[in-house]
Amino acid sequence: MFDNNLDNDIKIPIIVDSVKDTELCRMTRCTYFTIENSEPAPNWTLRINDMDVGFYMIGLSGVIHSPPGDSQFFDTPEKYNQLFDAIERNGTLYVEMNDIWLPNELFPENSKRLPRRGDVFRIGSDLFNLAYVLKDEANSYEILFDRFNQLDIPQVLVFSEEETQGLLYWNEMQIKVNKGLYHENPETNLPKKEDSQKPLPPLTN
Repeated sequence: MFDNNLDNDIKIPIIVDSVKDTELCRMTRCTYFTIENSEPAPNWTLRINDMDVGFYMIGLSGVIHSPPGDSQFFDTPEKYNQLFDAIERNGTLYVEMNDIWLPNELFPENSKRLPRRGDVFRIGSDLFNLAYVLKDEANSYEILFDRFNQLDIPQVLVFSEEETQGLLYWNEMQIKVNKGLYHENPETNLPKKEDSQKPLPPLTN
């Protein structure tokens, strides 16, 4: 079921992935989580204006702004796990990552530094919408920054320290889990070269 009666002041979590700070490009690439639909699925309901409309879903992409349940923030690694478990348990849904680009000037000056990879910020929906619409023009810093300045939109972009820590711990947990799975399956390990084994000769035409 979908419900489109959402708060217009929702702030979306975005994760800093890459910061460009050159003379020609001063942009930051940020990623965000989305829900995607892998195959057609029946028996879905859309609630709009307090009315339910049944439909057969053949496509879905939605931006995730909060974990399952009553929590508003991804401030613990468990909430990231809950997100993936709750969505992918459906069978036809999965979590994907997409990206937007933002001019570095939009990030808060009181952060006293450029955003770093792995930092989590909360972005206002108006600012996110503009960055999303202008995504195809992200390779032109001048065009994008001019459009941001021309439009009278709230430039809401707030550093989220608790969610940054939660994401850091979650990433560390994923690395440990993957290492454990790697060592539990020796058939996936690359064979080690014996000391007496000579290297293969280079390929020739």
